[in-house]
Amino acid sequence: AVDGQSGASHWLFSGYRRAVMSQEVVTKEGPEKGTATDVALVIRTVDADTNGDGLLTDKDKQSLYVYRPGMMLATKFFEAEYIVSRKQTDDANYLVVFERGKSAIAATFSLPDFKLKSERPIPEVSD
Repeated sequence: AVDGQSGASHWLFSGYRRAVMSQEVVTKEGPEKGTATDVALVIRTVDADTNGDGLLTDKDKQSLYVYRPGMMLATKFFEAEYIVSRKQTDDANYLVVFERGKSAIAATFSLPDFKLKSERPIPEVSD
């Protein structure tokens, strides 16, 4: 993390034991229409070679971490076999669609604390 004004910086993770796959900025609508404030960074990682192929790829179990300005390290809030998609749906909710075995699940987390609000299966695709 690098402070754009002061140039001060620090690492978001301890060590090199993971691969960062992607990141997404979480925002909150500002007081004026069309403005937004960055409130967090969600980072999708692979923390271990869970399929035993010697590589850290999106075929391994995946984790989601949150980092907010002022934190020393990013904090893990979610882990799944495979994360299909994730998105901030509004100022109060963050949606994660993931696979558990052969089922797809939609999990909603509250913002800004990333606490699990609900977890519901997604219906199977019909023929």
